[in-house]
Amino acid sequence: MKALTKHYIDGEFVDSHGREVMDTIRPTDRKVIGRVTLADEEDARRAIAAAKRALPAFSMTTKEERSAILRRLHEAVAARKDELTAIMVEEYGGTYNFSKMIVEMSAHAFLSAEKGLQETPLTESWGRTTVSYLPVGVAGLITAWNSNSLFICLKFASAVAAGCTVVIKPSELSALQTDVLLGCLHEARLPKGLLNIVVGRGETVGAELVKNPDVAKISFTGSVAVGQRIMRDGAETMKHWAGIQATMKGHPIEVLVAYGKYEVLEGNPIEGIVIAKFPTVKAAKDWYYGEAYQSVAKHRQKGAIYQGLIVEGVI
Repeated sequence: MKALTKHYIDGEFVDSHGREVMDTIRPTDRKVIGRVTLADEEDARRAIAAAKRALPAFSMTTKEERSAILRRLHEAVAARKDELTAIMVEEYGGTYNFSKMIVEMSAHAFLSAEKGLQETPLTESWGRTTVSYLPVGVAGLITAWNSNSLFICLKFASAVAAGCTVVIKPSELSALQTDVLLGCLHEARLPKGLLNIVVGRGETVGAELVKNPDVAKISFTGSVAVGQRIMRDGAETMKHWAGIQATMKGHPIEVLVAYGKYEVLEGNPIEGIVIAKFPTVKAAKDWYYGEAYQSVAKHRQKGAIYQGLIVEGVI
């Protein structure tokens, strides 16, 4: 049985300040296969501070420098795909074929982000006007318990491409999977402070990410109820919203709307921004001005699409 007592902050594995210990249970036979020491608010604040310190330097990196990091991340994850698949089968309880597919998609996420980065201009000009797309700042990435490695890699890859440093709060129910994946990401020789991962509960670590003024952007994958609470709490510190993957009546949806209150899919109103993940701005625009206009939002707001692409997309 593995005991996990450390978090990843400022490029190092550090002892948890939090003291709550939670069992990790294998779903196939209900056997305890691990124990994880959960992070608390202090661990989250340390991770945020590390990401903030790293932001000035990393936000100035070039496309070529970010691309090199993304390629190293791909190689590091791909090199341990068998180990990642095995731990997903054991902890999550997925079938081998499904788990293998998720891991392969996780590794590929970094190459997709690199491709999107290279295809996306970071400045656009017309007449006497020039618009530059700049990193929004420290991004707080909150991921769900299922498809753990995929959610982490998708969000982190997009943040790297955008020039954002991150603090990731994976689900505490996927701690063993996160531990193996973190070993891969650490091997990619990342700049100090670019990646910070703290495993803890939503009401402690997640709440600190949402309310902390040094976190500029939140990307959340989870339920509608939690997403709505996060939006309310984050409003006090003027968060940019990246991604809300919600579940309504048992059906997962990913939708895109602008600021305001609109009817989404089955008529459920959600306030704020809800945005789908896309590898490039072009892919998002194609979806938004086509299928989405008919099935998701009653109203379009030109330009609002770019609000959510700094983390979940590329810029």
